[in-house]
Amino acid sequence: MTYLDYLAFSVGFYVLLAVSLSFPANLAGMMVVCQAAFCAIGAYTAGLLVPSLTHDGGWVLAASIPLGGIVGAGAGLLISRMRSEEVVLATLGVQMIASSLLLNSSITQGPMGIPKVVASSWLGFETQSDLIPTLVCVAMAGGAMALSVVGRRSRWTLSLHAMHDDPVLVETMGHSATSLKIQVMALSGAVAAAAGTLYALKITYIGPSAFTVTESIMLLTLVLLAGKYSTTGSAITATLFVLLPEALRFVGFESYVIAHVRQIVFGACLGVYVAARSRNARSHMVL
Repeated sequence: MTYLDYLAFSVGFYVLLAVSLSFPANLAGMMVVCQAAFCAIGAYTAGLLVPSLTHDGGWVLAASIPLGGIVGAGAGLLISRMRSEEVVLATLGVQMIASSLLLNSSITQGPMGIPKVVASSWLGFETQSDLIPTLVCVAMAGGAMALSVVGRRSRWTLSLHAMHDDPVLVETMGHSATSLKIQVMALSGAVAAAAGTLYALKITYIGPSAFTVTESIMLLTLVLLAGKYSTTGSAITATLFVLLPEALRFVGFESYVIAHVRQIVFGACLGVYVAARSRNARSHMVL
């Protein structure tokens, strides 16, 4: 894997995850903290299917997407009657349960993870190129972005916006807030599972350390920084999150330093977001 290949895949992967989370978080106002668990569904689906049943990456991807959607719909049903702060705690609990299962289950091979997740074909076409997951990931990230832009003024999206601002108003207009939450969580889970599958097929190894609560909090931070109703902004913040630390490579920093810088950037983003929210809250109180 070349450096440009790694960079393109990293950008596509994080954009896909950020867009998947922006559907419930930015459009519907649901602060979901289990996106890494949805991603793990796709990754471990690939890890379990590729060595035993099929080496076709396309069919593995096709299997993981509906599975992620089903789990996402279940999470949506769980939180459908909860207030915003309860959603945070409930989805955090889902993430912690998922992390514990990944770390301790014999099916997932615990902390050792699953190696040799290698797809030798895609939809029946034999190929040994490791560029395929990158191309598919970038294409899916672009497709998710295009879908969000095209559907920006759709009835479904506007209903999510209304639920974000006033759930009671949505019910009086004849829409079911519960149904909307289940639908948006199913979409979010499906897209995140697709990203996880591509991650597993690209890296060819998966372990529980890649799907922790820290990753979920990081993704939520990137999405919140993008602003209300902005899936495009989520893609931009995810891209900057990948590219800005990588720029340090060209001024002589080592790889281990870049990893720490990414954590520093993450912490700084959290501080900026909290400070901005606090300032806005004070301005509204003054008004």
